[in-house]
Amino acid sequence: MANYALVSDLLDFLEDFPEIAPPAAPAAERLLRRAERDLEAHVLRWPAPVAAGPRVDVGSLTGYEVAALRAATVAQAAFRLVRTESELLEGPDGIAGVGNVSFSLTTPPAISPEALVALSGVGSHLIRRSGTLQAPAPPAA
Repeated sequence: MANYALVSDLLDFLEDFPEIAPPAAPAAERLLRRAERDLEAHVLRWPAPVAAGPRVDVGSLTGYEVAALRAATVAQAAFRLVRTESELLEGPDGIAGVGNVSFSLTTPPAISPEALVALSGVGSHLIRRSGTLQAPAPPAA
């Protein structure tokens, strides 16, 4: 289950983008969980294994911080929905040009610009202020 946003939040967000087909509930839930991991790794700078659970304790945040985290999660999920999974997993193909057609070698972003805007001013505080959920202890040798 996603921790930072609900499927209904994502569906409400997608209503403003009729060109994007909303996913069914199970797929939307998985999409939100992947978006959460994206934000934890790239914005909050605390990646964790999927089984470790969320990095931020939402219950200890202010309403403003919760809303910012929800907005960023939904924006990142929509960003993932528009991008293809192979594009996100493999990255750019590195082709500079073929014949008369040239391609940009700029790496496409992994994080939605809208998600970054939603977390501007609060992103770095979420881990510190939330008390963070602790990572599990390493397995015994």
